Amino acid sequence: MGRVARLHQLWQVRASLSDRRTGRKRAGCRRNGQNERTSERVSSPEGSAVMKKVKVATVWLDGCSGCHMSLLDMDAAIIALERKIDIVYGPLVDAQEFPEGVDVTLVEGAVSSQEDLSKIQKIRQRTHLLISLGDCAVTGNIPSMRNSIPVNKLLQRIYVEGADEGKTVPV
Repeated sequence: MGRVARLHQLWQVRASLSDRRTGRKRAGCRRNGQNERTSERVSSPEGSAVMKKVKVATVWLDGCSGCHMSLLDMDAAIIALERKIDIVYGPLVDAQEFPEGVDVTLVEGAVSSQEDLSKIQKIRQRTHLLISLGDCAVTGNIPSMRNSIPVNKLLQRIYVEGADEGKTVPV
């Protein structure tokens, strides 16, 4: 996919999320010989435009939680986001069950167990846009390596073969 096509795809996702948040209905039109899109806001019964907050969730899977810490380091910027988003699920939110109808979910960490796999499948069913946040979520990174060696072989190597009875503890 070319750069222009990718940018267009990202614009469509942004526009779609914006439409869901604001309740806009988009219709095509032509102005000055070029295709353009116009949007209308859905009015409330009182006649004023209603701005819906985007429902956002964050999820920790198997990782160091560094990406969540980076989000919190946004300081004042994250407080400004409060007017536009509603954080409905995450490690710092008191919700126990992942909610239905989430607009955007940020996923940090690798899927490295059956529990993680079940969790992410449930989350994917309940969210509109799923975003991998950080290297562990994108590539698996170090947490995904834990399943490459069976546990019994790992324990054998570390605690039996790796033990040296003649050595003393360094001081």
